[in-house]
Amino acid sequence: MIYLLTISLGTVVSIVTYSCVFFLYCRLGRISFLNPVFVSVLFLSLVLYFGEFDVQGFQASSSLLLTLLPICVCALSMPIYRRRREIARHARTLFTAVIGVTLCSGISVMLLGFLLHSDEARLVGAMLPKSITGPVAQDIAFAIGVDFSLGGAVAISTGICGSVFGSLLLQRFASQHPEIGGIAIGASTHGIATAQLFSEKHHVAGTYAGLAMALCALFGALVLPFLWFFLSPLLFG
Repeated sequence: MIYLLTISLGTVVSIVTYSCVFFLYCRLGRISFLNPVFVSVLFLSLVLYFGEFDVQGFQASSSLLLTLLPICVCALSMPIYRRRREIARHARTLFTAVIGVTLCSGISVMLLGFLLHSDEARLVGAMLPKSITGPVAQDIAFAIGVDFSLGGAVAISTGICGSVFGSLLLQRFASQHPEIGGIAIGASTHGIATAQLFSEKHHVAGTYAGLAMALCALFGALVLPFLWFFLSPLLFG
């Protein structure tokens, strides 16, 4: 019993923290900079740091949430299925965006590392799949032989930035074309921002974001390792 309580402690703390933050977020008028994911991550990070808690122990005790993640991702297939005929009409735009965003994201990371005269190729490689959903990004990091510890933080930060600014950008630049806005958000900032779109009731944009996220994960897993092995010797010796 004590073991089960210990295992579930991180899960309970995470759920309670997010629920409280989400309640405040709704009561305060859904201010973008008070995004529930961002505030929850910031709050838990500060508590773990200043409380000098065992981070690995906390991660182990919240492992239940990780087991539920694939189910949540699979749930994104339902709105995609319902709009399958509409999506088929935007197939060319969708695939063009997926290919362009994935290549631009990977190449820009490598060029930035080169321009900053980084001599740590493995460090740059860890950030290569920053716009790919977490589990796939981790496999890409393993495939090119780099540590995903920093890359995971960068990928999460990318998703949080998308969730904070995604709705604002959608309303400002793509309010008449939520399909295009959803593709851009899902392809560049993956799951966290996609979930935020559904939370904000941008269902059309969220549907296209979920599909773009999945296609970017598939295309990125196939292309980014080859891109790394081809360009890294030229840029980093």
